[in-house]
Amino acid sequence: MGIFKGSFSFMVGTACGIYIAQNYNVPNIKKLANTAIFMARHLEEKYRKPKKRDDECTPSEVPCAKMWRATPLCLFWII
Repeated sequence: MGIFKGSFSFMVGTACGIYIAQNYNVPNIKKLANTAIFMARHLEEKYRKPKKRDDECTPSEVPCAKMWRATPLCLFWII
């Protein structure tokens, strides 16, 4: 008896869902979700921080990191 009692609300909900989907203008959730993901990716790319260039050096880096290509001593220092 518990199976029929528990599944009754599921069957009524399914029947109501089918009726609403056939007779009313229900939005396509998959298309709506894809549009939202596209907009989020677009915003993320638009407002992303610019990448740091290789020749810029911050104080926390190795002292001669700017000139590592020019000075052989810097190669030794980094290694």
